[in-house]
Amino acid sequence: MKTEKQVWHYTAATKLMQIITSGEIKPGTILLEKNERPSVWVSANPVWENTATKMARKGSVIKQLTFEEMKTHFGLARIEVKFDDSLVPWSKFKRASRISSTSYYNLERAGYEMRANPHEWFAVFHSIKMENWISIEVWQNNAWVKYKNSVEA
Repeated sequence: MKTEKQVWHYTAATKLMQIITSGEIKPGTILLEKNERPSVWVSANPVWENTATKMARKGSVIKQLTFEEMKTHFGLARIEVKFDDSLVPWSKFKRASRISSTSYYNLERAGYEMRANPHEWFAVFHSIKMENWISIEVWQNNAWVKYKNSVEA
């Protein structure tokens, strides 16, 4: 019996209603290189994808929030999506996305510095529509729980 791989799009809970209302997880377009393809990121990490943790500015200092700070200030949410052949693993992302080698290795290094695992990363180059969502969850009381204010896919 083959077990399906589970992957989630991790985000701030403050952005969840915007995603639900739009009916799709849209590719990111901020800080792309000239020829880079916009992508949606998902992770096989079953707890939290550390690269989804926001940065914050305090005065002139920019720092990565901790998991606790992210949870407190923005809340944590995730959408489980169907795993299919359109998901590109990190090992094939450089060629598929047309990102430069320098940026690819810088992202990988930053991921490791954030205690993330690039082997858990997958991307797609199109929106992930609601019909491809399996579940929507928020982090409450140190566990993922079903998000009650939405219609589950």
